Amino acid sequence: MDKKIEHGEYYFSFFSTELKTEKKLDVLFPDGKMDLLSNSEISEDEKISYVHEFVHFIQDITTIYGLKKLTVEYNKARYLYNSNSQEISFPYHFQNKEEIFMQYNINLFSLAQNETKSEKLPNFPCKVIINEKNAKDEFVIDEEIPGDYSFFEIELDYGSKKYGPYSFGGHCISECMAKYIENHLFPSQPKAFDSDYDLPYIIANNTYPEIFSNPKFVVALCDASLFFDFPGQVFIETLNYIKEKQLTYCNSYEIYSLVWRLYGDSKIVFNQWINTVNEAVNSIDVIVNVNEPEFEIPRNWAKQLIRTYCIERMRNTAFFTNLMEETQDKAKQYFMNIIYKFGSPLCYTKNYEFFLLDSVNIIPNPDLIPYWWKLKRMFDLCFNSFDLGCPFACICSAGTLICQKTPWSKKNDFLCDYDQFSRCFGLYKRKIINKTVKKGRFQNEDK
Repeated sequence: MDKKIEHGEYYFSFFSTELKTEKKLDVLFPDGKMDLLSNSEISEDEKISYVHEFVHFIQDITTIYGLKKLTVEYNKARYLYNSNSQEISFPYHFQNKEEIFMQYNINLFSLAQNETKSEKLPNFPCKVIINEKNAKDEFVIDEEIPGDYSFFEIELDYGSKKYGPYSFGGHCISECMAKYIENHLFPSQPKAFDSDYDLPYIIANNTYPEIFSNPKFVVALCDASLFFDFPGQVFIETLNYIKEKQLTYCNSYEIYSLVWRLYGDSKIVFNQWINTVNEAVNSIDVIVNVNEPEFEIPRNWAKQLIRTYCIERMRNTAFFTNLMEETQDKAKQYFMNIIYKFGSPLCYTKNYEFFLLDSVNIIPNPDLIPYWWKLKRMFDLCFNSFDLGCPFACICSAGTLICQKTPWSKKNDFLCDYDQFSRCFGLYKRKIINKTVKKGRFQNEDK
């Protein structure tokens, strides 16, 4: 298993980071102080993983790539709720005519993400072969794609052996940015590269090592590329421009300035970005649309989190990647100061102890914020799983009691979390079919 996934995982669009440890909070943080990167109870592998996942949190709530992913994800629930289908099965797929635009957006984002397969690669120079494809030629839905977008496949020729082709897009760009920030805080010299994490660095360093042998410039280009609909296209085109013009830079902020200039100007880029921020905030309002404290508190927390970080991005685009300009110790403090000042994602352990990191203190069991963990579990039930059962069974107060609920048909009496979320997703309006039943989980007559 990937060490990063083994020790922690950030869940895009749900503001949540799982710390995959069974240690109690009073062991991890014995004095209630938040010392994530210096605590002796936390191994170095765990610290590296937490840094990596926090980078994903920044990408999620401050870049067009992350915020559009959020909007597309939340629209799934809206389309499911409004679906005319009288019978549905899980995982739910958008196929009716009125839902085709939702599938179109899912596919369009999938092209921008262009997920990379993971494969070990040699750590020495190679020839980079870039194959460009037009998104319109690959799109399967009969809809016009706004703009002329390209996506890329990469092959690496090491002389004695070729590797690839590898898809190149927002997925490996975001992973590479996270890896090289974590490496800056916790230096290591891996014997081999991994295509899932190192592909952008391999491409940049072998194309124009004059500046991209320094990871801080690769991190800056990764980050800047995530401010556009098709990050892979922006990364490759900017890299080729820098090589063609034989440009040199002193600090990473100059990379951002160049990217903005190549794709319009800073005003255009930021207007597009602000529109995306507003769309994401509106999507949160749509999916958390009940004016009761148990909904208002997590909704306002998430919206404020996005606004706080995005305001800082507006003031200084490189406010986060500036840590690459610092020495190792100063970079660690810089990293922690960002969390202290602007806020943390919802964190939880394998024991489902939820907490937030605020200022220098740990806040256990934050009031109602675990809503976002529950929402993620409900999305898994509806869109990702064939047999999840009650998504809240692991924290249900009923314990080992057998639950025979069919929450989409229950209309009276006490509503548990599962009942409430099922109604929010509109499950009560239709028949759920093709579900496998497990003891202690929900039951449906159409097994």
